[in-house]
Amino acid sequence: MTDFWTPRRFAQIIAGRWLREPADLDAPLLGASIDSRTIQSMQVFVAIQGEQFDGHDYVEQAISKGATFAIVARALDWPLKRPVRSPEAIPMLLVEDTVKALQLLASAWRKELAAGGCKVIAVTGSNGKTTTRHLIHYLLSARFHGTQSPKSFNNHLGVPLTLLAARADDDFVVAEVGTNHPGEIAPLAEILRPDAAVITTIGLAHIGNFGTRSAIEKEKRSLYDHVAPGGLKVQPDLQPDDALVGRLPLPGAHMRRNAQAAAVVAQWMGLDDVLIAQRLADLPGAPLEGRWQTMRLGRVTVIHDAYNANPDSAIAAIDLLVIQKASRRVLVLGDMRELGEHSAAAHRRVGAHYRKLRESQDLLIAIGTDARLAGGEHTFDAEAADMPTRVAELLREGDLVLLKGSRAMRLERLIPAIEERFRQ
Repeated sequence: MTDFWTPRRFAQIIAGRWLREPADLDAPLLGASIDSRTIQSMQVFVAIQGEQFDGHDYVEQAISKGATFAIVARALDWPLKRPVRSPEAIPMLLVEDTVKALQLLASAWRKELAAGGCKVIAVTGSNGKTTTRHLIHYLLSARFHGTQSPKSFNNHLGVPLTLLAARADDDFVVAEVGTNHPGEIAPLAEILRPDAAVITTIGLAHIGNFGTRSAIEKEKRSLYDHVAPGGLKVQPDLQPDDALVGRLPLPGAHMRRNAQAAAVVAQWMGLDDVLIAQRLADLPGAPLEGRWQTMRLGRVTVIHDAYNANPDSAIAAIDLLVIQKASRRVLVLGDMRELGEHSAAAHRRVGAHYRKLRESQDLLIAIGTDARLAGGEHTFDAEAADMPTRVAELLREGDLVLLKGSRAMRLERLIPAIEERFRQ
């Protein structure tokens, strides 16, 4: 039994100074959290200061919900917003930087996981990270017990939280690794020190922050630099093996490549090809939210694929849309963000690709400033209050509607308006 999960060990790892010690420095801890809304009893609350919030304002709330103690970067100003008890009664461990403390804890726990035989699998890429991570977890769960990143916990906070959520007896943990700017993957990879690393694709996502595709590729491939000796490195854009992924129920060549990457990891972990192929064939049909999520709204079918977007994923979605059977196929394209000086050309490219493949009756609706450059029949201001209603009014019975745009565009706002218009 490891002594890692105790207040005493935490204080040693992060070199903190107790402002007030908890009653028992050797009491077992049940996890770490940065969210006072969801924290559970016997967990540690790490007060993170972000752009929109400051976790120090919620220390009392976390303690009142049963947190054993809080890791803080400063002595708190009293009284706080929601006074529950006197400051002297709240166990707090003071450090210089709570983000760094969280990462130090994750690095130390990574060593404990390695000692227990847990394999760490890291997934990055311009497209398909979350789907591939989900597929890896699904395949490995056929034989092993493990965890994966919740939702898209793939940044400087999400990656350490993913590791800290893994159990000492887990066989594996699958961590998603994201980047918006150069130099972000390497420090996350150093924390993870993965036994296996997967790069799904190298595309143009966030090219506005990188400048060139080669800079994006360099950033993604920095994940490989931290793979354990003898570990697995899955290269981007694998060619699917029909014997493994031929019966995959998810549409699209990109989905087959994601499944192939997951299958390679499963083979490396010791699963036989027959089991892998069967698991993929039996994959539950419910997709992840916002990723080719098909819903019937009255007499209209909507495909919600707007969890995020970049030129490559938009073109892949269009390729899928145009082969679907429908009286009319409608592309609702929102702005693709973080493309910088490449944005105008990228939106024109996506529009040209759609026009090349579309039928005469099909329709392109553009929402946002840059999306207008795709050349749609109808364009809308993304911030107009009546935009969802006006878009819904353009639709007609039997339409198949694809929503594709960056997360910041919030294209899911259209769904209630479409549902209302075509309510049975």
